[in-house]
Amino acid sequence: MAKCLLSRVILGHCFLSISLDAFVLTARKNLRRRHYHNVVGKTTSPFDLVSRSIISSISSQNSVVDGDGDANQQQQQPGEAASLRLSCGLLISSFNDGLKPNKQAHDFLLGGLVQSLLLEYQHQTEQDVAESAVQSPCCGPNAQHLEDLDKIDGLVSQVWTHEQPLSLLQQPHENENDPKIIRFVYIPTAMYALRPESRNTPGKQRQRARSDGKKRRNEIVKLLETIMVGPRGEDSLSSIPLSSWDIQAVTVDLDDDSVKQPQGGDHNDNVDVFPTSGKQALTEWNPHFVYVEGGNTFWLHHCMQKGDYQDILKETLCSTTSTPTVYCGSSAGAILVGACMETACWKGWDNPQVVPGMESYQDWKGVAGLNLVDGRTFFPHMEEDKWTNLVQEKRVQLPCLGEKLVYLNEDDVFCLGKHLREPVVVS
Repeated sequence: MAKCLLSRVILGHCFLSISLDAFVLTARKNLRRRHYHNVVGKTTSPFDLVSRSIISSISSQNSVVDGDGDANQQQQQPGEAASLRLSCGLLISSFNDGLKPNKQAHDFLLGGLVQSLLLEYQHQTEQDVAESAVQSPCCGPNAQHLEDLDKIDGLVSQVWTHEQPLSLLQQPHENENDPKIIRFVYIPTAMYALRPESRNTPGKQRQRARSDGKKRRNEIVKLLETIMVGPRGEDSLSSIPLSSWDIQAVTVDLDDDSVKQPQGGDHNDNVDVFPTSGKQALTEWNPHFVYVEGGNTFWLHHCMQKGDYQDILKETLCSTTSTPTVYCGSSAGAILVGACMETACWKGWDNPQVVPGMESYQDWKGVAGLNLVDGRTFFPHMEEDKWTNLVQEKRVQLPCLGEKLVYLNEDDVFCLGKHLREPVVVS
């Protein structure tokens, strides 16, 4: 089929009658058809089990409250612009109680990272196809590159149904000595907020916060290593040795756009392997994984606005092109991507005095978040015997919660992705 398709379009290339992008698109559509029937009727994978655990409303004693009493997903109205949505996200109250021990969440994170890596390979191969056509306009794109693109298209279509998704990471003509790279951006800005009531000096507080942030980042890297290595054993088809991975991690502070504590990159002789600014880390560096740490939600939001990070975060976290990013937001990081920031006021845990000009809870009424989760607002660290009455009271009082309020228990992991019709909560 590929050869027939090439012969039909070569003449068009010689006379520049069709664009290169249109050619690549047409080739991919025809080549891709072979793969679709292969994913039908496969054995149920862990991701299918997760995707069928659809979240319910609070009337079913689950962790989602629909303000209008409608448990269905909000439908886009005719003529209404599509809202931005996280490409793949995990929202939690706690790393230690939520993400770290949760096997289903690990499976979901693995699927998101495998998909991100495969789509990056796909984008690179599309560029190879385009460059080969430019170099030889009369002969058309390189046939091997087209076959590689066909293969990757098939792998991408299987990510969320395959029993062993790690086995899909087969970059065509990959040099076995080259590591598989995961670029990880860790954002502990919320942890860095000074505490006016503390007896320690600002310098001591910052030193302690940076130390705690580094420890947490190391824990996340270890979790990524465990997940990406896969099940060990001689008979395992999905196990990938740790030596085959290069997890390149940086810490970004939205307060000053700094990049600190680069880790990994040992297999790369290029001294420019790491970004030099926070904005570069979130754009040109094309991270596969972004983790926003908990802490003072008000300080996190303030630093995001002060540094003009809103549009950058939206573009990075919602993009489906090139390298789609997997997002994990812990506590403040979960609230940030919701529709409304006001839930950070409810318990009185976060001190708004750290933000100049917005020192009271009253100042945060109606302040919007990034709104990347279909209009939902998040209330982390839920304890039903302690906060249920407060949650119900606030839901009635606050108009910005008119869509959906999601509360997260300590062990909950709220998972959403563009492959899921509805988000799911796994505990």
